[in-house]
Amino acid sequence: MPSSSATPTSETLTAWLTERLAVHVRMNPEEIQPDVPMASYGLDSVTTVTMLVEIEDELGFPLDPNVPWEYPTIDALTGYLTDEARRQDKSDAQDG
Repeated sequence: MPSSSATPTSETLTAWLTERLAVHVRMNPEEIQPDVPMASYGLDSVTTVTMLVEIEDELGFPLDPNVPWEYPTIDALTGYLTDEARRQDKSDAQDG
């Protein structure tokens, strides 16, 4: 997912998260199901924190460290991140 100031679509974000998870758990992205808990693929706490940092870097805003546990599937995480990115965009627009 190329970094940009535009809010990513949920499809783009789902594909990017799927690819990142696949890299970390050494699987093919096609084997990752977005409605299955990421921990089911062997994602441990250290790798979860690594992914959280990657997400923050990609989206350009900080996240609560509990987000991956509160939104344990790619579908749930995508929904949260898409909403949060929209909130950030609105906040940036009001500030600028």
